Amino acid sequence: TQPQQYARLFPNLMAQANELRTVTVQYQGKTFNINYTNGKWQLAEMADYPVADNQIKSLLLGLVELMPIEKKTANPDYFARIALEDSDKTAAKSARVSLKDKNGKLLADLLVGKKHPGMLNNELDKIFVRKPSDPQSWLTMGTLPAFKSPLDWVNTKFIDIDKTDIKQVSLKGIGAKELTIFKNNQPETDYMIAGLEPTQRITTAFPVNNIANTLASLTIVDVYPAKKLNFAKYLQQTAVVTTFDGLKLTIEKATVEGQPLLRLTAELDLAQAGDTPTARQTRSKVNKLQTLFNDRLFVIPEYQAT
Repeated sequence: TQPQQYARLFPNLMAQANELRTVTVQYQGKTFNINYTNGKWQLAEMADYPVADNQIKSLLLGLVELMPIEKKTANPDYFARIALEDSDKTAAKSARVSLKDKNGKLLADLLVGKKHPGMLNNELDKIFVRKPSDPQSWLTMGTLPAFKSPLDWVNTKFIDIDKTDIKQVSLKGIGAKELTIFKNNQPETDYMIAGLEPTQRITTAFPVNNIANTLASLTIVDVYPAKKLNFAKYLQQTAVVTTFDGLKLTIEKATVEGQPLLRLTAELDLAQAGDTPTARQTRSKVNKLQTLFNDRLFVIPEYQAT
């Protein structure tokens, strides 16, 4: 006998894709929203930080292509076993994703529970789901991107500089002497410390090189609106990073309530870049970064702040 064929969960969703304006995610009692504003997808709870390319498309296609293969329990007493309890409870393991148009009309609404790799097709997962308005749960086949955390939606490596491009870093703490590390040529792997006496030597390169390495690979764990804080009141340290192509980043650090916060500014260093095609490319990079930095404060992991 042929297995029973079930209708897709959201048969009209692809036709409504252009109407999508808001994605709301609820997980472990917390809710966040991704909104389409001025031609861009932005995460509202992270100071309208831009959403990573293709994340919306991946979610949309994943929901459209979810294939129900078996009816499961409709008894609420058993929902927790497959992580399909109501998502508004802090202890709930389910995640709810809701897609809405500009008027708030639901285009799709789904609770997503446990998943397991498919046995015959390892590119597809077996995923337990149910619609919040329906007690009937389903085992489906398909692929959904990670979506439960705000960090699943953004590019957490937000500066995106190749560490080999860094020419110089100057560090200045409040009340401390400035420290500058540099290298003269891009292919060089080790940095030197400016102002060393002839009798002074760098005994190991790692801690010096690690300054540049850390600044090149900064990641975010949250983003706040800059207006939320009088940043200058808590300022602890400033780093000025210059690259071989003329990008100049000023990175100011503060710690507030145990969280390391950064305020950043991007500029074009004309003396370094010169009037070249490379300078024009760098100017474009500066504009892109400054748009990202404007009116935002960035929370970074503790291990990157030390």
